[in-house]
Amino acid sequence: MPFGRISLTIIEKERDLNTPPHGAQSWQRGARFALDCRDVSEEDYRRYVRINLPHARTIVARIGRSLEAVGAFGEAGNGGAMALHDAFQTLERQAQVFDEDPPQKEAILAADALAAHGRALVEAIVETTVQGDRLGQLVRNFFECLGLLEEGAALALRCGERPDSPLR
Repeated sequence: MPFGRISLTIIEKERDLNTPPHGAQSWQRGARFALDCRDVSEEDYRRYVRINLPHARTIVARIGRSLEAVGAFGEAGNGGAMALHDAFQTLERQAQVFDEDPPQKEAILAADALAAHGRALVEAIVETTVQGDRLGQLVRNFFECLGLLEEGAALALRCGERPDSPLR
C-alpha cells in the first residue's frame, strides 16, 4: 500500500541520516519495524492491515446471539441444530483467545484457521432454515475481520444477506 511505503521510506531516511526524531529508543522501534516489513509480500501486508482478530471474536459472539435468538440451536435431537451448535462452539472457542492481534505472520495463520472454522459454520447455517439478512451481514463482517472481503461477501449471500442490502 502506498501509505506503508511512505512510512517505510521515512524510517529508512531517518536511519540513514542517523537522526532519530524522538530519541534513540523510538528510532530503534522504527528500524525494527522497517526490517520486519522487508520479509513481507505486498499481498500479505494488504491482508494483514485488514485483519482484526479481537473484533472477529466480537462478531462471533454476535453471530451466536443471533442464532440463539432465532432458536437455531433447537433441541438436542435435531441433527442440523446439533451440527450448527457444534460448528459455532468450535469457532467461538478458537476465537476466544484473541485479546489483541498477534504479529503479522501469526495473525495471518490465525485468520486462516478461523476462516476454516467460519466456513464450517456457514455450511451448517446453509443446512438449516435460520438464514437471514442480519445473519448474512454478520458472516460478511466476520470474514472482513479476517482480511477475506470477497469470500465474506459471497458467503454472506449464502447465509441470507440480501444482495440489495444497504450495508453491502
